[in-house]
Amino acid sequence: MNELQLIHFWHQLEALKKNTRHAWLGNGRQESVAEHCWRLCILADMLRPQLPAAVDCDRVLRLCLVHDWGEAITGDIPSFQKSAADERTEQAAVRLLLQDLPPELRQDYAGLLAEFTARQTPEARLARALDQLEAVLQHNESDLATWLPEEYDLNLTYGLEACQKQPELLPLRRLLRQETEQKIAATLDQGKTAFIPVLSPEQIEFTARLAAEIWSECYTRLIGTAQVNYMLEQFQSAPAITRQIRQQDYYYFLLLTPQGWAGYTALQPEVGGRVFLSKFYLRQGFRGRGLAARFLNYIDSFCRARGALRLWLTVNRGNERALAFYQKMGFYLLEKRVTSIGSGYVMDDDWLQREVPLLDKQD
Repeated sequence: MNELQLIHFWHQLEALKKNTRHAWLGNGRQESVAEHCWRLCILADMLRPQLPAAVDCDRVLRLCLVHDWGEAITGDIPSFQKSAADERTEQAAVRLLLQDLPPELRQDYAGLLAEFTARQTPEARLARALDQLEAVLQHNESDLATWLPEEYDLNLTYGLEACQKQPELLPLRRLLRQETEQKIAATLDQGKTAFIPVLSPEQIEFTARLAAEIWSECYTRLIGTAQVNYMLEQFQSAPAITRQIRQQDYYYFLLLTPQGWAGYTALQPEVGGRVFLSKFYLRQGFRGRGLAARFLNYIDSFCRARGALRLWLTVNRGNERALAFYQKMGFYLLEKRVTSIGSGYVMDDDWLQREVPLLDKQD
């Protein structure tokens, strides 16, 4: 066996330590692919007594060990975003990765990876079910703020279909579901809230739908249906939000409460120590509960983390309720301005600003 070939291959696998997965650890750091594979192997080894006698447990362990090797080249793609094209790309990456191994090893590991992908053997199906359970376990350990909106439902069901084909794993899946339910309940209990960063296409689509609901209810009486529809298309459609996040350094966050999705905000850090509070909205049924002040505390934390000393915004001059709230929160008038936004429409706004407090206000 050529030891130099092995050393070269081991160096390539270092990428699994460096490449991060979608999941986060309990200490706020993203999980690496290698860390996921490591604990997955622990699950496979420690569950040996519960697996059917006919299953080759050593082979299950080896399948778990190699199943994500392709991500040394491709990086991680969350399962709910992975397409057939992504699967083909990962398989091609595996072939590229293995090509420098001695022939006997290359054939051995290529066979393992092909087996895991095909899911035709009991060992491969067990390895895949455990793979999904480890992901659920890791999500249960991470902060809810790192979860995508769709993951609140996904973490309750992910891996269930695979476990139904492996009934010996169903008790474990039920326990992990209970843990997920308890985590969500504990985080959202007694009025606690979670602030979810908007990153994925699914989150962006959800935010656009939320914007359409809130803007139609809030602004139709102030500026009319035609201008509301125009502004939603120009500034709060999914393509517009995507452009703001990807190209204009906007940060969007969703607000989750025990009663559901309450609203969203959009922030744009600027040079000179300011942050522009571009969007700050609550759905109709969530107003008047103190959520706006709590949300503003979170926004202040965002500002402090970026060294920003001032927070500013624009508010429609006819929106008396919003103006009263901002004044109560310490915002003062910078100027009054009428701004053209195209197609003959204008925004008649007060521009307000306030200094970012050094500490959050207590509820």
